[in-house]
Amino acid sequence: MSKLHFLGITHDHKGLVVSEHARAEHGDFILDIDDRLLEAIEEASRQRQREEGRQLVSAALPTRRERDPERSSLSPKEIQAQLRMGQSIAAVAKEAGAQESWIERFAPPVLAEQAQEQAKGSPRPRGSPGQGTGIPDRARRP
Repeated sequence: MSKLHFLGITHDHKGLVVSEHARAEHGDFILDIDDRLLEAIEEASRQRQREEGRQLVSAALPTRRERDPERSSLSPKEIQAQLRMGQSIAAVAKEAGAQESWIERFAPPVLAEQAQEQAKGSPRPRGSPGQGTGIPDRARRP
């Protein structure tokens, strides 16, 4: 199958001028711009964006649906739920198969919630009797 190279648009804007040669000055073929072509281009664009999105690497925290397989078997939402139930960072890290430093990244919102509850004077829910906040002193904010 030959590869065609885009050179331009026809004067009436109803076709694409293409050539078998990349640096050709004149087109060898005209491809009509119709609904089928436009739909194919849109579909190719969507597929391309999905593929590019899968390859993106971000330093930001994963979204609620994402899991970082290299760092944790639990999603950030699941990690925070475990911390809210009073599990320690070490326990959550062990369960998730992750380093404690990774789990600690998700502790600040839980700490903020706990601080608000304490400021209101209402007891905060715990995972089970006798368990603490689950967050070590070094992770607490002053």
